Amino acid sequence: MRTRELLIRIALLLPLFIGVGCGKSDSEPRKGQTNAVFNPDKTYGVMTDIDGNEYRTIQIGNQVWMAQNLRSKHFRNGDPIVAHPDGDWYAIEEPAYCAVNNCKHIDSIATFGLLYNGHVVADARQVAPKGWRIPTKEDVFDLISHLNTDEGITYDWGNTIVGGMLREAGSLHWQPSNDGADNSSGLSLLPTGIRQSEMFLGTNKMTTLYTSSLFDEKNENSRGFLTYRTYALSLQISINSTPPITSGCSIRCIKE
Repeated sequence: MRTRELLIRIALLLPLFIGVGCGKSDSEPRKGQTNAVFNPDKTYGVMTDIDGNEYRTIQIGNQVWMAQNLRSKHFRNGDPIVAHPDGDWYAIEEPAYCAVNNCKHIDSIATFGLLYNGHVVADARQVAPKGWRIPTKEDVFDLISHLNTDEGITYDWGNTIVGGMLREAGSLHWQPSNDGADNSSGLSLLPTGIRQSEMFLGTNKMTTLYTSSLFDEKNENSRGFLTYRTYALSLQISINSTPPITSGCSIRCIKE
């Protein structure tokens, strides 16, 4: 009798163990937990993309920004963006994404987001979640102006100290040095670098993020989008960088 009761109990419990291993957890995988260091003195909001990924948001002046890098694998209308972890990105002529250093760990992707080529930025289907958009260069200028009250500054290269106000503080992700970065804005930028061809450059030392502004506004065929960057060992932020449309950069969206 005891043997029979034991077998019955095992039979009743077995579906529960099977469900944990290959049921709901497989069809609805965990989205990952970020280990980014946010500013504990700031109040963050929350927004969600079409894939169900949640992001912290932060208000800076009159603007509301994503405080994490985008990691959506679909356009706003639900169409998929093609994953291209391998190969020469210079040869890709379609919207594409990959993870930083092609890391597959969901916590890493939740922390650093994805890298996208410029074809994603140019696509009319829009990668930004509804109610959000990729910032223009003017949006970045306004962000810098709000944080830096120095008069007479320009915004091309190496002339502000705003980079340290925008970057995650400490050395958990930024290497070799992140002295002076205090993340006082709450934006919490991370050093995701840039992908060019098959190489990942500047990881842990630089962040490169897209704007929606073309390098040559009069020539849409130029297809080069301005980016804004900040580097380790420097508190500066630049906005004159124009990588090829085939490069892989991070995206932070701004609320419409």
